[in-house]
Amino acid sequence: MPVTEIFIEKSREVARLQNKNDIKRRVLENQEIVKKRCIKHSQERSKKIGGFSPLDNRPFLFLVKQVFPLKRIVLLVVIFMVAFFSFIPFYINISTISWEKNRKFFYEEDPLTEVYYKQKLIKSIESGVNDTGGDYTNLPLLKVINYTVKKGDSLYRIARSFRITVDTIITANEIKNGASLKVGKTLRIPNISGIFYTVKRGDSLYSISKKYGVSITRIADINDLSSSKIVVGQKIFIPGGKLSDWDRAVALGEVFRRPAYGRLTSTFGFRKDPFTGKIAFHAGIDIANAQGTPVYAAQRGKVIYAGYYGSYGRTVIIQHPNGYKTLYAHLYKIYTKRGRYVTQGQKIALMGNTGRSTGPHLHFEVHHGRKIINPLKLTKLR
Repeated sequence: MPVTEIFIEKSREVARLQNKNDIKRRVLENQEIVKKRCIKHSQERSKKIGGFSPLDNRPFLFLVKQVFPLKRIVLLVVIFMVAFFSFIPFYINISTISWEKNRKFFYEEDPLTEVYYKQKLIKSIESGVNDTGGDYTNLPLLKVINYTVKKGDSLYRIARSFRITVDTIITANEIKNGASLKVGKTLRIPNISGIFYTVKRGDSLYSISKKYGVSITRIADINDLSSSKIVVGQKIFIPGGKLSDWDRAVALGEVFRRPAYGRLTSTFGFRKDPFTGKIAFHAGIDIANAQGTPVYAAQRGKVIYAGYYGSYGRTVIIQHPNGYKTLYAHLYKIYTKRGRYVTQGQKIALMGNTGRSTGPHLHFEVHHGRKIINPLKLTKLR
């Protein structure tokens, strides 16, 4: 075979191979395109049915997703949570009723106090003299009468007329604010000075007598107790007992002294805003006077803020015992600093017109924990 024919034959064979490879390459390319289109179509379809694709080789998950779509699962979870949290109050209510039905009173069992009480009682009866030096047989009996408040009455005046202490009237009537004593109100008036005490868990006659400095025998006798057992929540009378200065001040509405002298121009509560003309809540009281009028600490405490305080202008905030705070705003000049301790009646600032103010005055607020309290209920402005 001539060389030329051999070359032509080889060329034809190479061309056939190239055509075959081209055809194979085109087939592969077409398959790839079809595969991509299928995947794209599957992804678009999976978005509509919840996120799983039948091409993911996860038939079980796909089946679950078909039966329980994502929206349906979320809905079921929400329904379960609502049902669960709705059942909690019902369960608590049932538990509370069950507890109330089966609960037992707590009795203070103190063998030493019992022995001590019996020895003292026997000794007092035999000798006719109690351990305070008085005549045991002549101890007055506790009696309570009713009294109707008249015009012009005050707790101090009523206490003087019946020759008892103010603490006695406060505890006998559970008075929370003696400053707002109303005419016509009926008060319980004991014939002996002392206080009514509510027994707390952990109390015993011995601990109560030690706290108030009154003998066990005297407490037991005046309350007609046959033993030293006392019940939580029981009220007993402590002859000669006294309230703490703070508790008495709270009950009388005299926890705080007046922070400044002047005219009361705005009270606590809703009022017409002087700037906007709209009804707004006023969180304190306003006392107006000339600029430079002294401002005093309403109660002893620690200064926790002293400086400019937004629309309040120059402001002082004092932390007092038992969770109380007082705020003094719109000041002209401040005489104290943060971290300092002040006494009741100490001069802390001068009245001014700083911040959002229409004229020289003191804005005074009282806070107890997170509550805002009407200052007039706890402040003696007279």
